[in-house]
Amino acid sequence: MVKNPLGITGCVTDTACGTYHAQEVISLGLQRVHIGAVVNNGVEQEAQTWIMCIAYSFWPIHITNLQAINAVGRSDIFLKLEVIKKTIGILGLVIGAQFGPFILVSIKAVIDFLCTFINAWPNKKLLGYSISSQWMDIMPSMALSVGMCAAVYALQFVLPGGPWMKLILQIGAGALIYGGAAALFRVESFTYLLGMVKRRK
Repeated sequence: MVKNPLGITGCVTDTACGTYHAQEVISLGLQRVHIGAVVNNGVEQEAQTWIMCIAYSFWPIHITNLQAINAVGRSDIFLKLEVIKKTIGILGLVIGAQFGPFILVSIKAVIDFLCTFINAWPNKKLLGYSISSQWMDIMPSMALSVGMCAAVYALQFVLPGGPWMKLILQIGAGALIYGGAAALFRVESFTYLLGMVKRRK
């Protein structure tokens, strides 16, 4: 009787017995490889989703700066910025494609972060609003978002129900946590939004 590394015990001296258990070993090995690949693929996809969320979190800064440039009638600067950013984006795409999806989305996140500085640079001269001032203005909202994200992520381990029920409860909890914290700390953007709603009523 011989015990192989995969934990199957059998008689390898007998031809039929050995052949049968060899097939079992191969089958079990392939199953474990497949399960490992599925788990690794799922973890990688989740990581890619988190990275893309981080990348798209910079979009409000992009849009605000570009709209401000257009508002003062400098569409020429807008065009130049778009050419610069598209060139950098294509270069990142070409490089990232050589290493797979995970590296590709990671490069995109880095590029999106760098592009916030590219978009904000002209507004220091046009509006007197530097990128450092912009980041200081959004830091309170960003801190609340990170705190709300951590709380909602932790809730998935304690909330009852299936995935859809948990998702609905997490969305509601996230809104309450963020709104409550914003009201408690009197975040300027939140109070401004509330003021707009009250004036419309």
